[in-house]
Amino acid sequence: MRTTLRVLAAAAAILVGLAVTALTPAVAATSAAPKPAAAGQHCVVVLDKLRPGQTNSRVLSRTCADRADAPALTTAAASSTLLLVLYEHINYGGASTTITGAYGPCDAEGYGVSALVSSWRNRVSSFKGFNYCNVVELFDGINYARSLQIYGAGGSRLDVAWVGSYANDKTDSILMHRQ
Repeated sequence: MRTTLRVLAAAAAILVGLAVTALTPAVAATSAAPKPAAAGQHCVVVLDKLRPGQTNSRVLSRTCADRADAPALTTAAASSTLLLVLYEHINYGGASTTITGAYGPCDAEGYGVSALVSSWRNRVSSFKGFNYCNVVELFDGINYARSLQIYGAGGSRLDVAWVGSYANDKTDSILMHRQ
């Protein structure tokens, strides 16, 4: 009887071992497979100009696509002025959101985004300013709750390869204008 129990126990152990071995490649293959990119990794947002006394630019349109070179994004940006490109990672990598202005380049009033769309909140790591948007202020919290950092440069461009540890992945709202 003891011999029979030992044989049954050994057979059970072998079967369990075979089952685990057979399942391991499938689990490993599943976890090793790259995850597909989330839909709408790249967006173009067209803003209305800030008027004196206003703090938030009205969003005129928002278009997103899986690829940065998608025709829909090119069309969305064609009739407006490039102002700012936000990037998910340092050194201008990862997903991006291009902010354009319907009424030309930045001036003293500039443009303001009091609340980034939820998919972009706490995600900005680098950015590029264009067309005299050479002062950009990043805020933690919607409606410009807490200033994180002000970036500025003379000239028509502002390139920030990394927003720094204090502002990285903390931005919820943005003001941009000409110095």
